[in-house]
Amino acid sequence: MTNTTSESRILFLSTPVQELLFKSEILGQLSDGYWENSKPFDHWQFWSAVTVTVDDTVEPHLAIGGEASWRAPKCSRTNYGLERLLKFGVVVERMLAMVNHWYVAVWGGRNPTYTAVDLKRDLKAIKLAMRNVKYV
Repeated sequence: MTNTTSESRILFLSTPVQELLFKSEILGQLSDGYWENSKPFDHWQFWSAVTVTVDDTVEPHLAIGGEASWRAPKCSRTNYGLERLLKFGVVVERMLAMVNHWYVAVWGGRNPTYTAVDLKRDLKAIKLAMRNVKYV
């Protein structure tokens, strides 16, 4: 029997902003947005079962495993050009507004200063973490 629990799929990211972007925008883009019709057509299902952990002490990566890591679920697609989302002004504005809102309302910041340059950096970091698969 294949291990398909979410505990066997952990995406390690470096910052809470990256976690917010992955959970609030990127997952939606994978299933119903930019990559909706990408092959294999069920590629988004793997990512929807991923648990995200923020830990800046480890290299960002996707850990797949559990007790029987050799039987762990395989990720059908790990290569997404997340920076392509920067071509769509409405998506960029939505992500910037979301992060700046959370910066003030949730994280207690006073001056939201998250910019498109920061967004580009974080999308690249998330993309690299998604591609860095480690079977544990």
